Amino acid sequence: MQAPAALGLGQADAESMYQAFNNIFLVRSGNAVYYKSAINNAARDGTWSASLDILGAQDAYERTGDPEKKTLINELLTTWLDYTPTPWSWDGWNDDIGWFSLALIRGYQITSNPRFLDAAKYGFDYAFGRGWDTQHNGGGIWEENPEYAARENPPKTATKEALANDSLGKVACMIYQSTHDGGYLQKAQQIYAWVSANLFNYTTGQINTGISPDGRIDTGSAAYNQGTFLDYAHLLYLTTGDPIYRTDAQLALDY
Repeated sequence: MQAPAALGLGQADAESMYQAFNNIFLVRSGNAVYYKSAINNAARDGTWSASLDILGAQDAYERTGDPEKKTLINELLTTWLDYTPTPWSWDGWNDDIGWFSLALIRGYQITSNPRFLDAAKYGFDYAFGRGWDTQHNGGGIWEENPEYAARENPPKTATKEALANDSLGKVACMIYQSTHDGGYLQKAQQIYAWVSANLFNYTTGQINTGISPDGRIDTGSAAYNQGTFLDYAHLLYLTTGDPIYRTDAQLALDY
């Protein structure tokens, strides 16, 4: 029996989905431009979830190069920063700071708006400065910084997870691309070396969720961890030309 033809999505499908999302969620109110929280909730989406919304708009621009999408990204990030100005010390989660900063540095690369670069640099410097720790596990960035985890109800044990490390590593790499400041590339490679040594399974290609201070590995698997790591590896490959990063990205993708 003949195998069924493979189903695939094309450019037109991607554009239709993007436009449908905007038709439902995009809000313009005076000078503010933002995505609302839900179909049945007109409140402005905020902080990390709004950053993910904007990353989707950035994907659409990179796919098409449409100048109207570029303008929208500038409007979205300007509104986001107006409502979420630095400092971000109110947020103890370093992966949140990673998503904030990733949307901003991508926005800078698209729009050349220096306000976005300044905020992205602040975000990376702040999260790396408080989060990178060598007392436990030989390095790595805390997912939620310990002083914040201790104040949770009930108190939590802080862990180091792929999501905070990979998102912030991508930010460092993109800041280097934007500024040619070698210190950011060094930190991007430093974070990557720790993740690949402690959380990446070179036998299977799985990126594990995280590691506790006593060295116990959380072997949970999630699409967002897998995707963020392989994107990080690919970004470092494009930036440095070192084939080891491409090999790691392919292994993670195959998993």
